[in-house]
Amino acid sequence: MINDLKLGIKLLKYSAQLKTSILMAVLFFLFGVLSTIFLDSPVSYGGLLIMVNAIWPVQLLYSINASTQVQSSSSKKKLQTSVPAMIHTGCELILYTIFIVLHLVLSHFHPEHTELLVNTILFTGIAAFLLALYTGTAYKYFFLSIALFFITYLGFTMFGNYFTYNEFNIPLSLPVTILIGYVLVILGGLLQYLLYLLFYKHNLSKYAQCNTMRKCM
Repeated sequence: MINDLKLGIKLLKYSAQLKTSILMAVLFFLFGVLSTIFLDSPVSYGGLLIMVNAIWPVQLLYSINASTQVQSSSSKKKLQTSVPAMIHTGCELILYTIFIVLHLVLSHFHPEHTELLVNTILFTGIAAFLLALYTGTAYKYFFLSIALFFITYLGFTMFGNYFTYNEFNIPLSLPVTILIGYVLVILGGLLQYLLYLLFYKHNLSKYAQCNTMRKCM
């Protein structure tokens, strides 16, 4: 597992549009942080914008998978299953930790937001879980995966907003909520890996690739 993580990190520098992806990741992260600071909602769109950055390394890895050289290599299966799963899960764990620390700092300076803290951290864990499932199918069934993700996320958003308007707080302690969030991230990573295995032999979707790689497919 650690070797898969190291391999994925090592290969990122050979991916297509690396600089563009890094720039996009930075912008998403900054927008996520700003949204987290200025928007009061348990759904926390800032949390989603921060967590979505775990997709960028997987996108870069799959641009490598689209090449004919990788398609004919002995590492083909690993590069479409365990490696992206490890990279995505590792990134989500880091990003989720950053999000939690950010919220704890905000609740210290703005005690009036403390009641939303538990809800927000839990819902961001759910968002991370949904993103993991989306990423597990998007590179084989791009449009279907996007549709399913947005339908699911929309339902969960409406559910979260209901909590806001009715001033309902989840009856969980902060440590338990954080633990549940981490469990959701890890569970999402495991299910993502199973989805990669399930759809491994299916053709890559060219629509999930950047324009440069799409022309080569």
